[in-house]
Amino acid sequence: MRRRRSLSLPARPGTVATRTVTFTWQGQDTDGTIQRYEYKMDGVAASTTDSNQTFSNLSESSHTFEGRAQDNDGSYSSWASRTFSSVVLKDFLLEQNYPNPFNPGTTIPVAIPFESEVNLSVYNSLG
Repeated sequence: MRRRRSLSLPARPGTVATRTVTFTWQGQDTDGTIQRYEYKMDGVAASTTDSNQTFSNLSESSHTFEGRAQDNDGSYSSWASRTFSSVVLKDFLLEQNYPNPFNPGTTIPVAIPFESEVNLSVYNSLG
């Protein structure tokens, strides 16, 4: 039986409204033995045994994150990649929720340019 390795990245981020982003990923192998992960941020490569990585002090531009999983026999999954933009906010940002609102839970990305207390009210179709 041929073994399959895979690495999945979340659909987000698209635009990051800060200069810091954290990627969390899930590696899978048919026998369940992922040993480590390799990743590249804007072409700079590194490896880890963790399933997440935070990048800080990003420039205000487009960035590409790529990752792949390695199993215990040294074989790799295909590269998975996400491209996103980092912007410095001058005003607040309220993005589209995901996944769709018919799921039991949803995420609504909100960003503000400075530390502040925020009140976000969410209503259903009945108000």
